Amino acid sequence: MREKRPDEVFIDRSGQTGPRRARWLGLVAMLCVTGMALVGSGLGSRADDPASRQARPDDKAGEQVLRGHLSHIGHPALHLPPSPAFPRGRVMLLAGDRKRAAELPAHAGPVELRGSVQGSGALEMFVVDAPARPLDDARGLSPAGREPLGRRRIAGKICVGACDAGALRPGAGVAHRTCAGLCPTGDLPAILVATDPVDGGHHLLLAGPDGGPPPAALRDAVAIPVELEGHVERVGNVLLLRLDAQPVKRL
Repeated sequence: MREKRPDEVFIDRSGQTGPRRARWLGLVAMLCVTGMALVGSGLGSRADDPASRQARPDDKAGEQVLRGHLSHIGHPALHLPPSPAFPRGRVMLLAGDRKRAAELPAHAGPVELRGSVQGSGALEMFVVDAPARPLDDARGLSPAGREPLGRRRIAGKICVGACDAGALRPGAGVAHRTCAGLCPTGDLPAILVATDPVDGGHHLLLAGPDGGPPPAALRDAVAIPVELEGHVERVGNVLLLRLDAQPVKRL
């Protein structure tokens, strides 16, 4: 008859994990990391790129070729001739694909642009797909008329024309602020979305005191409530706010 052996009890006082348990924990950790990576990859592949063409359901008539007058009113803009729908002239903000500026001539003048129209109403953006082609014949292609509307103090939020025109879909809140913080570095048009209407509109293209690009200090005030002061002009169908040389007031 076999003699029973007493139960063996092992007490580990070394503070180290045993080899079998270490291998088990390592396998579990590897499976967890791999699983999270696969889930993240799957979720990311299903999300639309907010700056891609697939995320632009409001493209108007696809690719178009437009001829107009290129000028710089805070940012590059294309002035199209007056029409029954736009008796003062039609002004479009210009940008390249995604968060880049369009490839445009440095000087104003008549050009031909190829791209797609984003947005509707008073704020439209033309996303340029190819380098601009300067035109020798400028007949009928002149800048839109300008109408001074006086000095104003306006409350609202600063963003870029691509957001409200529909070319970018970053979301709201923190997501919008994070996305918008990168847009001014790409020379995209900066606009003020006013809390109250200004001469019938809520969107004002922002420019510096001399009509050039707005001050760099605006980059720290995107997507948050602010109050800006300056002179308002109507350029064609677009409102322009030439900012005073003073700090941005946060609300």
